[in-house]
Amino acid sequence: MQFLLDTNVVSEQIKKTPDAVVEQWLRAQSTLDLWISVLTMGEITAGVELAPAPRQDELRRWMTQELRRAFVGRVLPVDDAIARAWGQLSAEARRRGRPLSPIDGLLLGTAKVHDLVFVTRNERDCVDRGVDILNPWSRPTTRP
Repeated sequence: MQFLLDTNVVSEQIKKTPDAVVEQWLRAQSTLDLWISVLTMGEITAGVELAPAPRQDELRRWMTQELRRAFVGRVLPVDDAIARAWGQLSAEARRRGRPLSPIDGLLLGTAKVHDLVFVTRNERDCVDRGVDILNPWSRPTTRP
């Protein structure tokens, strides 16, 4: 099984206190099964540019030295097939009265075209869109 990581999954790794369950899930995967989109690179870049100066330098180093190296050859572009999948997902979302943000739609389109499971915390906006979703933050509920 291969996965497309949402920006919230990628950025979790650089938090001061990352979620242990998410870290554990990421470590359990083969790095060759993890993919990101150029859109995630764009969102990460925007976050770096908006960060305060001392943290910005640290984040920029992480992005250029670690993130890009970790995903070399596994950063998916937005192409015609993805644009068409996004258009279909977006139209269906509007018909259902559940609009989809352009970036979420393009990421879901990317997962659909490449037959990847979309890994995100944002289940609410992404479920029932014709793409398999995995939320690594979900913890099993225990019953008394």
